[in-house]
Amino acid sequence: MANAIVRGYAFGFAILGALVGGLWLLGSQKPFGMFVVNLSGIPESVMPAASVVLLALRIAMLNEIVFRFFFITWIREKTGNVWSGLIISSLLWTLLAFNLWDSPIGYLQFAWLFPAYFVLSLIMGLIMVRCDLTTAIFTNFIVLAMGYAVPVMASSAPYFQTQKIFLGFFLALPLGVAAVGYAKRQVFKFSLELTPTHIRRISERERMARELEIARSVQMSLLPKENPLAEGYDIAGVCIPALEVGGDYYDFFQLGDGKIGIAIGDVSGKGVPAAIYMTLTKGILQSHAGESMSPRDVLNKLNRQMYLNIERSSFVSMFYAVLDMKQRKIRFSRAGHNPAILAQRSTNSSTLIQPKGIALGLEEGTKFQAFLEEHEMTLERGDVLTFYTDGFSEATNEKGDEFGEDALEQVVAQSRELSANGLIQRVVRSVKTFVGNHPQHDDMTMVVVKVL
Repeated sequence: MANAIVRGYAFGFAILGALVGGLWLLGSQKPFGMFVVNLSGIPESVMPAASVVLLALRIAMLNEIVFRFFFITWIREKTGNVWSGLIISSLLWTLLAFNLWDSPIGYLQFAWLFPAYFVLSLIMGLIMVRCDLTTAIFTNFIVLAMGYAVPVMASSAPYFQTQKIFLGFFLALPLGVAAVGYAKRQVFKFSLELTPTHIRRISERERMARELEIARSVQMSLLPKENPLAEGYDIAGVCIPALEVGGDYYDFFQLGDGKIGIAIGDVSGKGVPAAIYMTLTKGILQSHAGESMSPRDVLNKLNRQMYLNIERSSFVSMFYAVLDMKQRKIRFSRAGHNPAILAQRSTNSSTLIQPKGIALGLEEGTKFQAFLEEHEMTLERGDVLTFYTDGFSEATNEKGDEFGEDALEQVVAQSRELSANGLIQRVVRSVKTFVGNHPQHDDMTMVVVKVL
């Protein structure tokens, strides 16, 4: 702050000296006309010395904040070039300077005025870019204040003799503040208590946005990069993240001997904690998936580890299946997750597959094992098995109505002839049409297995 004040005064007096010197050179070569500066009622004011300082400061802040700081910053962000911001803001200021700024030495003829304003604006802009906004404001302030001070300083009336003293005090006051700053060597920093409430709210929103972006990046990095290639089957998966990140998860495991593990899960909660628990779930599941071809055994092992490592208020729902591609059979268990949808070609019907089971991490193991069921079924040609998270079934429109599992089951059944990826896209379009402009509040994850 102290450096900015001193720099501003130095630049201001330098600009004034350049203006006076330039006019003197021009006048010595060829006479030219000048118009008297608008005094803005300063001599007639109750306190002319204060009027000089306050008017100069108000106009300086308006010009520097709006034309230099705002326009240069905004145009630089749009174009990526600081010079474009300097030039465009200087052109705008040149056109409007008659109404926004008073020349400290009077107005030149129009042939000289606009080029002089443009060059002056470029100089002011460079000061702001190279130094800071405070320096630019005090530079502009000194240039204006010295011009407004002319009638006060030139008058010989007794009243103005006192005003000259006040004026000198007011003009020297910022330098006194700078001297105190230099003496104490203090750097002013905002603390939470000093920050205005609306600024704290904006900062909090920015922090939350960064947190959600981290969670989204973690989530996306852990999902499969490509769908598995399985002879005789078409398998596809997708996760569409919401603005408010959850912990949806799906994965494929090559188990050998023509078997593929298929997992889809949903971690309770949102944000970074959900993304962390999702990471934990993936790691534990990967370590146990190859140990057994029984989904029930794998989920039992996963539950024990999750119970030891997550908070009691958190849990993970999961549907885990092992597909035997050679036998065209699939074994599966459901730990508190949404049911799967089986669309059968032979009967032209669909059913919900929902074996019993509670979510992972809620209970140490006794009740979990007692409730968890494992089923096996044979898949026929043309059958489609769809796993999904509640982001699809609980998607709501502006009226608060949910899409629902019945509608989801109907769309899956009607899209059975499509490819696995085509079916997913059909479902996504149907849900988005139903939702309309209502924001998506939960991730939408789906895995489709189609027998070719």
